[in-house]
Amino acid sequence: MAVNAGLCVWSASLPAAALGVLAVTRFEWFVLLVLAVRPSLDILGVGGLGPGAMLATVFVATAALWLIVQYRSGHWQPMSLAAKCLVAFGGATVLSVVTSSLRVISATGALEIVAGISMFLVLEQLLANRPDRVRRLLLAVLLSGIVPVIVGVNQWIGADVASARSDLSRIQGTFVHPNPFATYLVMLILLSTSLVTVVAGRQRLMLLCYLAVLGLMLVVTYNRASWIAVIVGLTYIGVTWNRRILAVMGLGLVIVVLAVPSVGARIGDLSEEKALPEGVPDNSLEWRIQYWEKLVPLANDSPLTGIGPQVVLHTRPERVEPHNIYVQAYVEMGAFGLVALGAVVVGIGITLSRRRRAAVGSFDQALAVGAIAVSLAVLAQSPSENLLNQTMSWWYMAACSTWGFSRLVRSHGTAGAESRRSVPARSRRASHGESP
Repeated sequence: MAVNAGLCVWSASLPAAALGVLAVTRFEWFVLLVLAVRPSLDILGVGGLGPGAMLATVFVATAALWLIVQYRSGHWQPMSLAAKCLVAFGGATVLSVVTSSLRVISATGALEIVAGISMFLVLEQLLANRPDRVRRLLLAVLLSGIVPVIVGVNQWIGADVASARSDLSRIQGTFVHPNPFATYLVMLILLSTSLVTVVAGRQRLMLLCYLAVLGLMLVVTYNRASWIAVIVGLTYIGVTWNRRILAVMGLGLVIVVLAVPSVGARIGDLSEEKALPEGVPDNSLEWRIQYWEKLVPLANDSPLTGIGPQVVLHTRPERVEPHNIYVQAYVEMGAFGLVALGAVVVGIGITLSRRRRAAVGSFDQALAVGAIAVSLAVLAQSPSENLLNQTMSWWYMAACSTWGFSRLVRSHGTAGAESRRSVPARSRRASHGESP
């Protein structure tokens, strides 16, 4: 057993070392590689020695080093309001570890959140004064969905039905659960939708086919919060950018309801009363409300800093996370955490609104609209999903919206060659920052 564990650690350390070398020599490509492969890793194993956890550890270490070097070398770009609020929330999360009764577990939970926030900070600095990098970032994000979608389709057609199916045959792709898979799909759908309005020819056809498969996968995750989130995001894109999106969305909803009766059954489960034992909630919504009522008083012993990240999951008899990021922030990170989380919501909203008002050109405007749509979708999911400790969800929200923080994109227009020519050569060389 010890030999097997040693071999596992050794085999996992080699890719980690290779990633570390790449991060030191070509940091931008390291970040793009992280984003391109991360959704495919959980199928190889999860936990402390899982490749996903090890990748997050390598990323946090190298990102911290790179950010420090950027700051000390004079290449640091002023932080946006959104980034400052995210740093404040990260600080409140770390502070809550001090008052935790399970400090090791809480430290791990805080690291998951800090790892997610660090992607926002890294991408903001990478994209500042280099809008050409946005296109490479977009490609990495879109490519990241290929393996999860292939696995999901394979599960859906029954080739891997034994491991994929649970209630209502919910599909999870390469993810550990259908819910985070659905959250990821929502962000890819909204990103692809914003892009399909500004590309043409073969690129548009490929994106439309990709969107069709992503939509199918989202339906068969049977995650209701993600269904609502994607409707919110698509509605925003349709109302503010391209009205045809509303017509296509309406037609798609009709087709789904008629062709997939189980969708209606899944929605009806929110309010349908069932013959259950006394004391058991009639539906999932009622259960969640009752659970939140039990959790909120737990913060009374430490109302400012909370009981510590992930303590609810490891101490409550239900062994279930809060299913609400605001309840989780208050209970586990206290009033400091809840206020900081509220500041994050407001800060991102203000930053992206400014970004959209300053957008120049159709491509840049589409990106700005897509970034807001993704943020609205995540906001729609936040009252019912466990998003705070999903590092991957943080990463792809950052990848789908952080260009909205970039100072040069706001100031100089589109993320193409024309925009690059508007940047003085000396400024481009100074902000290159390939190596930490």
